Amino acid sequence: ELSPGMRTLWLLSSSATLMWMSSRSSMMRR
Repeated sequence: ELSPGMRTLWLLSSSATLMWMSSRSSMMRR
């Protein structure tokens, strides 16, 4: 079981990774 702090960190890192991948794909599209 994850502690609230670790869960928040995981959510932040996963959302940041998704945003980075989406911005990277949009940059590569041009």
